[in-house]
Amino acid sequence: MAIPDGKNKAAGIFYEKKEFISGNREDGKAAEANLNFPSIKCNFARLEFEGTVTVPSFCGYSEEMVKERIETLLEEKLKGSDQFVVEVKELPKARIQVFIDSDSELTIARCAEISRFLEAQLEEEALVPEHYTLEVSSPGVDRPLALKRQYVKNIGRKLSIKTKDGKHKRGLLKAVEEEAIVIEKEEKKKNKSKEQENAEQRIAFEQIESAKVLISFK
Repeated sequence: MAIPDGKNKAAGIFYEKKEFISGNREDGKAAEANLNFPSIKCNFARLEFEGTVTVPSFCGYSEEMVKERIETLLEEKLKGSDQFVVEVKELPKARIQVFIDSDSELTIARCAEISRFLEAQLEEEALVPEHYTLEVSSPGVDRPLALKRQYVKNIGRKLSIKTKDGKHKRGLLKAVEEEAIVIEKEEKKKNKSKEQENAEQRIAFEQIESAKVLISFK
């Protein structure tokens, strides 16, 4: 695929069938190199500019492309296990965060193994700069639950929930349905004894802004 010439034209990147094409020259023409990359297709984009253009990307790849490739690699790596990807984040200064969870237990050794696997693949495919930081870990109790699978894992534990209408609810997670969760909410009776009564409440996933697991130290 040819990149159009033109005054003050920069031809972003185009990457297909092991051919990497990039252009950012004064005459607008493209530089071309045959690199040993796997076959990945992406949309071609052309930018018009004057002066210097800074594109936030890893080695010419967009953040979305890098994230999608990492997710694909992890799906292959975790296939057949009870582990799954929660989130992949790209942060400033060439920093990548990968959060993985498990239906049972996720050990530090397993995170280290996955980190080494990703490092080898990303460097082999030249998707990252020479100096970058890769962090692989479980989400931790301070991060909101992101997937239904995480809710299922935490049945029987207390949750702190913020709904999209700004309300806050606390209760024991009793069940996870197709489109909602059921919590056992503790409510104080309006009398002097201040005893608590339990009432089940159904909350649709679409109503949940965030939900975190409450850790008890008793």
